[in-house]
Amino acid sequence: MNAPRGTLTPALSEQIAKHKKEIIGFLQRANARLEISGTPIPHIDDHQPSPLSFAQERLWLLEQLEPGRSVYNLTRAVRITGPLDIGALESSLSKLIRRHESLRTKFVAVEGRPLQCATVHESLRLNPTDLSALLEEERKEQTTRLLLKEARQPFDLSGDRLFRLRLLKEHDDVHVLIFCMHHMITDAWSMGIFTHELWSLYKDFVNGSAPTLPELTVRYREYAVWQRRQLQGDVLEAHLAYWKQQLADAPYLDLSMDRPRPATQGFRGGRQPLELPPALTAALNDLSKREGVTLFMTLLAAFQLLLYRHTGQEDIIVAAPVANREQRGIEGVIGFFVNTIALRVNLSGQPSFKELLRRAREVCLDGYAHQAAPFEKVVEALNPRRELNRHPIFQTMLVLQNTPRRPANPPGIRLESIEIDNQTAQFDLSLYLREREGKLLGFIEYSVDLFDAATIARMAGHYHALLENAVADPDRSIATMPMLSAPERRQLLVEWNNTAAEYPRDTCIHELFEAQVERTPEAIALELENERLTYRDLNGRGNRLAYELKELGVGPGKLVGVMVERSFEMVTSLLAILKTGGAYVPLDPGYPTERLKFMIADAEIAILLTQRKFAHRIAARGPTLFVDEPRRRESKRAGNPRNRVAADSPAYVIYTSGSTGTPKGVVALHRGAVNRFTWMWKTYPFKPDEKNCLKTSLSFVDSVWEIFGALLRGVPTVIVPELTAKDPERLVGYLAQHRVTRLVVVPSLLREILAQCHDPRKHLSDSGKPGPAASW
Repeated sequence: MNAPRGTLTPALSEQIAKHKKEIIGFLQRANARLEISGTPIPHIDDHQPSPLSFAQERLWLLEQLEPGRSVYNLTRAVRITGPLDIGALESSLSKLIRRHESLRTKFVAVEGRPLQCATVHESLRLNPTDLSALLEEERKEQTTRLLLKEARQPFDLSGDRLFRLRLLKEHDDVHVLIFCMHHMITDAWSMGIFTHELWSLYKDFVNGSAPTLPELTVRYREYAVWQRRQLQGDVLEAHLAYWKQQLADAPYLDLSMDRPRPATQGFRGGRQPLELPPALTAALNDLSKREGVTLFMTLLAAFQLLLYRHTGQEDIIVAAPVANREQRGIEGVIGFFVNTIALRVNLSGQPSFKELLRRAREVCLDGYAHQAAPFEKVVEALNPRRELNRHPIFQTMLVLQNTPRRPANPPGIRLESIEIDNQTAQFDLSLYLREREGKLLGFIEYSVDLFDAATIARMAGHYHALLENAVADPDRSIATMPMLSAPERRQLLVEWNNTAAEYPRDTCIHELFEAQVERTPEAIALELENERLTYRDLNGRGNRLAYELKELGVGPGKLVGVMVERSFEMVTSLLAILKTGGAYVPLDPGYPTERLKFMIADAEIAILLTQRKFAHRIAARGPTLFVDEPRRRESKRAGNPRNRVAADSPAYVIYTSGSTGTPKGVVALHRGAVNRFTWMWKTYPFKPDEKNCLKTSLSFVDSVWEIFGALLRGVPTVIVPELTAKDPERLVGYLAQHRVTRLVVVPSLLREILAQCHDPRKHLSDSGKPGPAASW
């Protein structure tokens, strides 16, 4: 490497030494790319049908599977103000079509194998659609309608041409030119070539001068043949080895969606505009330079940070297009050259944004070094699980449109690009950005089958906020980087936190029960198979057991273990404990013995209420009472115990599952439980003749509502025996027999019940996990 004397300054030498490892890696990657890009592209016969490129073949196969879709249409429109020379425009377009073989390529299937061949171009005639006689508002609507019609109209791949043109006349000196191409023959870079060369030719024709465009030395069909010959054997395998390692066990992105994912991908899309002001754009460029990354890498790191914060996933894959024009002679050729690379960044360990930039840079550089591997071959090598409703490797894409933008200055007319939203989406989310006039502009394209516009608008605001905070404090951990906008913070902290409501703040659970006993003493409180228990009898049983517990030292603040199957005795035990001022701790008989021992020790349980059949399982540190023994109910005292229990006293302690570590006991107060009951009663009020169902294990928080929600409102509660609860068919029959109208279930059991049940209950509460929308 030669340079003039003095070029290697001390400062530059210091930078080279500092980044020695990265420079060596870059040179190694560059050499790997040169092995392919340095091979010349051979010429082929003009009339010989040619194989498709790998990317074309993928789109062709997709078209065979789902014909008639417009999701791969690329449409541009330009408003032309001034005296348009339509003849010169027609000549320019004809010259352009003859110059670029892709614009006159058709596709045929020979014995099931797709091939492409060039057709001869005849002279082109534009027949403007005249809208000038319409009123202004009607003319605008008609222009928009025709733009969308062109953008959404599918191409027939077996037709003669995958390229459409339409000229609209809005006024004598105002026209709109629409050109639409199928992705099989073009890409974003090519659309830029088309625009630049069209107006360059137009200028030449208007001025009467000879066309000045340089001669093309390569045709796209020749590139396709070269690609297939070059990318095979050891050359291809070397690149695929990287991608197989990099994308092994690629995770799906688990974004929260507004609707369940449909069975098949619909490709219906929407757009959310996004604009980053000049000051922020300049700050992003400055940060990128300081950290030795490109602007794209910074935008990628922020986008993956956004997805991390919305999903909690630390392994994020975002796709990105690469121009894939490293071979000599193809920079100015119109065709489908673009390739896709999947950029997988690890966000674990709560790194700073600076560290995330470093990780993103490393992943990007490695990806660029192996971009020659067609993405179609990468997917084939990975052979991931295929689903009809999502992409197998990634669900999001980032596109920074930084293709060279050469000014078009045709004589006598002014050009204005028209944004077209063809209302399609290839992926769940795609972020499109471009830098114009010192600021970043773009949009988030999203699947309307999955997301509401308001959801994506919030996400766009979060991305903006993350970028602002990243440039302000790049050393901050990505886990704590603020992303809420000021209106959202106010909504969360003020508006949504305005939850003040009237409820009996100073009343305990058992006091509400005792008040209901006074109102309906002879009403049925509990049912179990063929037995029934009135409110008066249930209260009496609870009082007698409460006095016995008090004699054993149970009082305010004391925790009592309860290992009792669903039964009258279980409900009696809970009421008795609450009446003493104590709190109950559920001990599920199905838990392993070691876990039960841990809970008893951790909660410092002094007294245990259980059934005789569980006597061998565990031993409390103090007395054990067997609630299924008749003698325990014998007492002369049956009135409500007269001891004051504060509403801010513990009512129960339920332990977490321990799936993320050691189980933890969560203490719930009387006041909190009563607050929730009051909200539920108001939101889902009971009606006359309703019946509640108790089938949830006491160890799950849903059991609290199942037991007390109905009991405190005078509504009978039907207790489901243990064996019946485990058999969906028997459960459905039991519910029907007892005319149950209220039921709390998890989604898996809900599906089983609905499959068996032809007479749905009035109220089904789905709990624990998101439920299937189809079930409702």
